[in-house]
Amino acid sequence: MSDLTPLDFGAVPGTDCSAAIDAAAAAAVSFGVPLVIPPATFVYADAPGFQHTVGDGLIIEGVHPTLSVIKADPSVTYTGPLVGLRRDGDQIRNLTIDQDGAPQSAGWAALAFVENSDYACIDVNVEFERFGVVGESVGPGRIEGGRQRMRSPTGVHVNHAINISSTLAMSDGVLISKTRSIGSGVIVHGLRCSLDKMLVDGLHYGAGIVTVGGDTYGEGGGHHVTDATCINGVGQDSDGTYVMGFEASCWSSTFTGCHGLFNSGAGFGI
Repeated sequence: MSDLTPLDFGAVPGTDCSAAIDAAAAAAVSFGVPLVIPPATFVYADAPGFQHTVGDGLIIEGVHPTLSVIKADPSVTYTGPLVGLRRDGDQIRNLTIDQDGAPQSAGWAALAFVENSDYACIDVNVEFERFGVVGESVGPGRIEGGRQRMRSPTGVHVNHAINISSTLAMSDGVLISKTRSIGSGVIVHGLRCSLDKMLVDGLHYGAGIVTVGGDTYGEGGGHHVTDATCINGVGQDSDGTYVMGFEASCWSSTFTGCHGLFNSGAGFGI
C-alpha cells in the first residue's frame, strides 16, 4: 500500500466527504502512507473542520494545486480551521483549501498549524475570508510556494493571508518563501522567522509584511526578510493606518532587497 484516498472510504466528490476524509487520514497515519487528494473537489462539512490530533506525521498530498480541492460548505459555521494540522511532522502540499464564503467563528483560518514543529505547507493555494494560513505557537517549519487569496479584500477588520502567531507560546524558526498573498498581508509574531522571495499584492489592511516580537521589550524578534515585494496597498484601514509596504515592530528585524511600491502609505514603517 503506497497511499490512501478519501475515495477508498466512500467519498463522493462534490458532496460532504467529512467522514471519508477522517477515516482516510486516520488509516494513512496508521499505515505510514500519504493521504492523497485526487483531482476533484471534496467538501468537508463538519463544523469543527478537519482536525488532525492523533499520530504524528500526516501527509496530505494533492496531484496539483489547482485540481485537488478540499472545500468548505458555505452553509456551515466552522468552529475551527477548515484544515487544522496539530501534530509534529504534519505536511500538506499540492492542493487548494477553499473556505468558499463559509463563516468562521473566533477568527479561525482556512489552514492552521497549531503547537507543532517540523511541519510543511508546500505549493498549497488557499482561498480565504479573513485568515488564510495560521501558525499558532509553532516551532520550526516551512511554508513554501502557493497562493493565498482573500476573496473580498477589506480594511474594515483585521485580516492576514499568513499569520504566525504567539497566543499560547513564542513561535520560533518559521521559514516562509516564494508565496503570493493577494488582497491581504503577512504578519510574523515571535522569534527568528525568515521570509524570502515573497509577493504581497493589493492588500487593504495594515502593512504587506509585519514583523513583531513579544509583548515585552526585548522579547522575540530577530526576523529576516529578504527579496520581498509589497505592492498596490489600497486606502486607509479601520485603525486609521494608510496601507504601507513593510512594518518592523520588534528589535533586530532585517530587510534586505525588499521593495514597497505603489502603496497608499509609506514603503516602510518602524
